[in-house]
Amino acid sequence: MERIRYILNLFIVFLILLTVAINRDGRIMGTSIEELGKPKLQQQENVVDYMSEDGVRIIESKGIVPGILGYAGPIYLRLEVKDRDIAKVEVTENTETPSFYRRVVNSGLLNSWNGKSLDEAITLPVDALSGATYTSNAIIQTVQKTATYAASVKAPSMKLPFLTWKNIIGALVILSSVVMIFFSFKSRWWRIAQLVLNVVVLGFWCGSFLSLSLFVNWISNGVNLSVVLLPFILLVLSILLPLFGKRQSYCAWQCPMGSFQELMGKAMNKKIKVTPRIEGILKYSRDTILLLLLFFMWIGLGFELMDYEVFTAFIFKNASVVVLVMAVVFLLLSCFINRPYCRYVCPTGALLKLSQNTQQFKNKQGHEKHLPNS
Repeated sequence: MERIRYILNLFIVFLILLTVAINRDGRIMGTSIEELGKPKLQQQENVVDYMSEDGVRIIESKGIVPGILGYAGPIYLRLEVKDRDIAKVEVTENTETPSFYRRVVNSGLLNSWNGKSLDEAITLPVDALSGATYTSNAIIQTVQKTATYAASVKAPSMKLPFLTWKNIIGALVILSSVVMIFFSFKSRWWRIAQLVLNVVVLGFWCGSFLSLSLFVNWISNGVNLSVVLLPFILLVLSILLPLFGKRQSYCAWQCPMGSFQELMGKAMNKKIKVTPRIEGILKYSRDTILLLLLFFMWIGLGFELMDYEVFTAFIFKNASVVVLVMAVVFLLLSCFINRPYCRYVCPTGALLKLSQNTQQFKNKQGHEKHLPNS
């Protein structure tokens, strides 16, 4: 009965996010609401491929490469080809966060294929841009597939894009957290080591975390595993582990922001004692924040508020000033209060708790305590 209730909770949470995705983007898994139920045209019928007056072949990826997703949705390109050499790569359509998109453009990534033949472009090793990995990976894959079409050759076997050092090491860090969850390691130093790995590897290096905006983007546009492998693994684990009695595994053991706050708390012995009365008021604050966010998005307002969760501060080169300030404030507060953002603000944590119907554990004084002590 408990597992059936959990599955029903997951379904309810999915419906909640589905309504937000439809209201914001009008799409489900990359297909617009208007097109649902209609027969899809053959891919080649939508291809823009023509020769300009000055002898430059213009090819647009839309229709050739559907489903190559960045962080917030598909990225479409235009290739200009002169004598089977790529002269220019341009972005035609995208829904990426402006700061991430500007960083990719300013880095010169789009110039990486200039002067390369179509055959060279298919296999050219181009590194994703640190700090905008999702966006740059989507562009790299789109260029490769569009060049394959343009060259009219069978796509060669390519190195699987998810077999990167970031993904391999990130997956090992996640695996170590799962081992600790199931074997209930009590060692303080093991715990600290895992927290540091979460912050350094999953947070700053890989930029991998769960967030409300990520969930909505996936429902709207689908999931490109080669781009978001690590967050997808974290989501799957957050769904599966509660079936084995391991609730709130992501918040307590894997979230980079939660780990960072806990480490900050361990650095300070002096704590601010939150009175039972204030604790009783604050314990409902993050649920209230989640409900307000959902309400505004259901009525078609405030979609951009999802982008102000502090997790993007780990990708600090692209994070907004507001997010960076919020992250610093909550990290400083965590020196004196146990995980303040996790316990009192985080809408993603509130959503995960709602899906799991988690009953908060009680400490000896009867106060609620659902996250590890600092």
